[in-house]
Amino acid sequence: MSLEVLMDNARFHRMGKLEFLCEEFGHKLLPFPPYSS
Repeated sequence: MSLEVLMDNARFHRMGKLEFLCEEFGHKLLPFPPYSS
């Protein structure tokens, strides 16, 4: 089973470890677009 993980732009979401773990288990990371003012 593959999951799609939505994430915001929090600093800890941009760490390579999270991306590595998702890829290793066959999941996808889908970042939200950056916020604009």
